[in-house]
Amino acid sequence: MAPMRAASPVLALVAGLVLLAGMVGFAVGLPAVADDEAGGSVPADPFPDRVLGGDLVVYDGLEQLPEGAQVTPEQITEQLDEQNEYAADKLGEVFETDVAVTTYLATDLSAQAEASISAGEPGTFRLGLPVDPDEPHGGPWYDVVRQGETACYVAWSSDDQAAAADAVPSAVHCQRGDDGATYEIRAAGLSVDDTVGVLDEIVAHGAG
Repeated sequence: MAPMRAASPVLALVAGLVLLAGMVGFAVGLPAVADDEAGGSVPADPFPDRVLGGDLVVYDGLEQLPEGAQVTPEQITEQLDEQNEYAADKLGEVFETDVAVTTYLATDLSAQAEASISAGEPGTFRLGLPVDPDEPHGGPWYDVVRQGETACYVAWSSDDQAAAADAVPSAVHCQRGDDGATYEIRAAGLSVDDTVGVLDEIVAHGAG
């Protein structure tokens, strides 16, 4: 697993119990309308409990928090139970499809990832216009990359951040399809490789 940022955005997120989507303004790339004839479905057991060799766990699996955390594991579980349930219901209602949602947290709270699975083939998703990464930028900018079957938007806060050794983006949003379902992940504190790796583990778990 690539090094995570020491100055974690996740500790602040957990302290305020604000999910990543609100922080970076991510749009959702779910299918516009579910295709009942597509044959896809959300797996009965959609998410593994741990990913990246156990470095990230489903939020209700946190047993203890780093020193200085302003909340308890129980508070995190209660809040994210409600938030993920609402998100799954609302997305299912708006996009007319079955949706499963969960949140992964690094055991040291240095990273966070929201994962979702929806019935139906993935569609094009756009979070912002990608720009040439080799050109100078006056502020935050997006890149778009593809690794295997996975497409990702990568958000950088500045050119200096992108140029740093072992650079970790401000946020990564990836999407891929498998067996008639759409798999998505939105992460903060993870490299692109690790974000894609988490999504691959979720897909493999659902296929198993």
